Amino acid sequence: MPAMLIELGDINNEVQMKELGDDSKLDELCNAILKGVVEGGTN
Repeated sequence: MPAMLIELGDINNEVQMKELGDDSKLDELCNAILKGVVEGGTN
């Protein structure tokens, strides 16, 4: 079964954790993931 692992930040990085708590940043990340999945095709 195909699978994907997406790492969006490091829990030890204060800046990255702050970004993950920002709704607009989460929207940006989710849209980038969606675009990658839709346009990415298969390997």
